[in-house]
Amino acid sequence: MKLSLGEFGLKHCDLPTMFSNVACFLRLVTINIHKNGNKRISFVSYVVVTITAVCYIYINIFSMFWFVFIRCRQTGDFTAASVVFSLGTVGETCITKFIFMTIYK
Repeated sequence: MKLSLGEFGLKHCDLPTMFSNVACFLRLVTINIHKNGNKRISFVSYVVVTITAVCYIYINIFSMFWFVFIRCRQTGDFTAASVVFSLGTVGETCITKFIFMTIYK
């Protein structure tokens, strides 16, 4: 059985096909870039993205702050705290970019 991904290959690199592929992937995160698109994004997708965003914020942001400011202060491991803090701040910029993408679609 051969798995076909349609136009999601390296052989399809013309501009309209690439825009169509990007639009397909952005619909997964409830961003519709086609102004005249007939398909609406379902309510279930909005619920799934909201739950995923809340879990992401809890796991990455709150856990990072807890580890850096509470746990590493108790253990005295400031090297681990600096590494986790630097990686956590990169993750926060991803949230900001996603919020701006959803506002200015």
